[in-house]
Amino acid sequence: MNPNFFKYATNELSQDAFFCWLIEWSLVDNKSINPTLHNASLKFLNYVIPKEFSYNLIVNSCSIQMQKKNMDFIIILNSSIVIHFEDKIKSNTSTNQLSKYKETVATLFQNHRLFHIYLKTDLVWPNEERLVLENGYKLIDLIAIERILESDVSSDIYQNYVSNIKQRLNEYQAYRIISPKNWRYNQWLGFIYDLSKNTNYHNFDKHYVGEAFWFVFSWHKINNFGNSYVSFEIVNKKCAIKAHVFDNNTNKAAFLKYVKEKLFPYYKDYKTKLYKKTAKSMLVIEFFDFLVLENDLIDLEKTKEKLIDIRDIFDKTINYVG
Repeated sequence: MNPNFFKYATNELSQDAFFCWLIEWSLVDNKSINPTLHNASLKFLNYVIPKEFSYNLIVNSCSIQMQKKNMDFIIILNSSIVIHFEDKIKSNTSTNQLSKYKETVATLFQNHRLFHIYLKTDLVWPNEERLVLENGYKLIDLIAIERILESDVSSDIYQNYVSNIKQRLNEYQAYRIISPKNWRYNQWLGFIYDLSKNTNYHNFDKHYVGEAFWFVFSWHKINNFGNSYVSFEIVNKKCAIKAHVFDNNTNKAAFLKYVKEKLFPYYKDYKTKLYKKTAKSMLVIEFFDFLVLENDLIDLEKTKEKLIDIRDIFDKTINYVG
């Protein structure tokens, strides 16, 4: 196997450099040098900006600004179109960051047609997607990038990047063809990402470093214990009900005992484990056999149904907890 440059160039600046390099190939003067790379560049731009601006686009000038006012990179096409890219690999964003950058671009380029792109070569979860769209950015995620970038392009750099993208996506999707007992971190995330579709979940998050993650199906406040909550979630490969205490006046042990006594009777038909350890966030009831298998592989639809059943019981019985 030939060494892949992007196996080592893994940070966001390297990714910025690749897309700036790719977009510069859209210049009409570059078509004669490498027509396949020129066409790939135009295809990417055609996806990035609306068809009324990209239809039959001929790029006569292309100016690129990197890290201007802390923004990732800005492309100026034909002295009239400005494309601002917020580029991510693993990290997330915030409303303040996105809105601030939009205001800055509007100030810098007052007489241009402006487009704002949130480019992330990773899975983008529904809560992150909502934030991006609410701030007026177009979302391009790992799945979209894999679809946009063609394979038949004459360029080692381009092929290296495409290969890297496909490998990342395959890592997530491999949960479908690997037994859950052999899932690694990325297979768990791929499974949960597909699970998130049409489950009306509360939230998903993960640490920027390490392998901690939590996929929260449901979250409720418990009024009898101050600023305390209970949740049903998949957390670090476990499916569990958790108790959360956010003030120093609540007796964590008493709250844990209370939640167990109130909720456990409703799950006697499930294979479970009860926990005793107290903390700010505490496991209360862990559910086993929550993954439904067919020939040792995950049955996603039946697993989704089982988890929704557990969540429905949780949501219905929460009224009896407090």
